[in-house]
Amino acid sequence: GPHHGEVATHQRLRCGDRALNWQVVSGQAPSSWCGTSHVGVSLDSAWPAEYLTHVDEARQILVEIDPSDVDAVELQTAARMRRGTSDALYPSIVWHDLVQDLGETVTGEQLKHQRPWLAMMLLLQTRVREAQGEAPVAPMDSTLVNYARQHELNLGTLDTPRDQFNALGAVPDAEMAGSLARMVTAAA
Repeated sequence: GPHHGEVATHQRLRCGDRALNWQVVSGQAPSSWCGTSHVGVSLDSAWPAEYLTHVDEARQILVEIDPSDVDAVELQTAARMRRGTSDALYPSIVWHDLVQDLGETVTGEQLKHQRPWLAMMLLLQTRVREAQGEAPVAPMDSTLVNYARQHELNLGTLDTPRDQFNALGAVPDAEMAGSLARMVTAAA
């Protein structure tokens, strides 16, 4: 077989200028990875334009999910509390602050009937919007999906929105509420 040094020469892992960009070179067809963030990071800030040649040359573009596949009714169904109300999962001061923080997005009454993982997603989006000021950036995964479609590239997904909702729903509500309470109190 090949000597270890030969393998290392042909198969090496490189990190691009930014931590989200990786490339594995093995023979004639390198594989590139771009870790994506769903909120707060634009594609052009994480992945410079010169890296788009890797996208253009790719046989397949794989993303976690296609954000355009998210169905609002399915999301609301998955996020609905099964029994009880979510306000019972938090100390009253945390609940009050959470309702205040999300007041422009959802009412307290609506929030009571949603599982904590949805409240955590909404709070993260709210905090990023506040940090970015007037105009939030387009999420990098959505931008990558749009770019792939506009350039007629072979686009695939690793997961479906339903799978993602199921994964989020597998975390016990009390555990997720504890993490969310820490987010709320840390910002206070």
